[in-house]
Amino acid sequence: NQPDCPKATHDKLKKLITEYIPHEIQSIINDNNYFVKGRVIRGLWAHVPWIGIHKKNINSSATRGVYIAILFNVLGDGLSLSLVHGTEFFTSIKKLKNRIVDCQKNLEVSDISFKKEPLNKLVPNTGIYKCNNGDVVKYNSGSRPRKYAQSNIVGKSIGEWISVDIISDLQYLVKLYDNCTTINITVD
Repeated sequence: NQPDCPKATHDKLKKLITEYIPHEIQSIINDNNYFVKGRVIRGLWAHVPWIGIHKKNINSSATRGVYIAILFNVLGDGLSLSLVHGTEFFTSIKKLKNRIVDCQKNLEVSDISFKKEPLNKLVPNTGIYKCNNGDVVKYNSGSRPRKYAQSNIVGKSIGEWISVDIISDLQYLVKLYDNCTTINITVD
């Protein structure tokens, strides 16, 4: 099931998430030790488009590493900023949750707006999304959007994101990310 919108809208959204926003973030971070990459398609159109901020000197792959992510909610009504762990190689949600708890142990968070809890606003409360074309998508515990929600090491969900100082939030996450890699939180 794919989001039901015209190709021109898909093309604009793809360019925004894969080119424009990553370029702006790279200039904000202004550090050659990082690279920024946006994703909207991996075979099919993503239900949770995202932008990753990755460190070059550690395994920060989106599939099994630790990285910063901007995750756009399924319903398009907000986003989450998060230090996340890749989810692809966990055989169960329980194993993923255990890994997240392990990563959180030595990470000190001074900004109380960032939480060490799942990003539940990424998916609808019902776990079901009805597409404009009538198709229904169910987000069970093993679905990619649910795994993204569970993979949060520390993050925050933002509804009215236009009025939020995302730049300061990103800079704070970069600082946490640097601490994460220097206090011996093992990165797979």
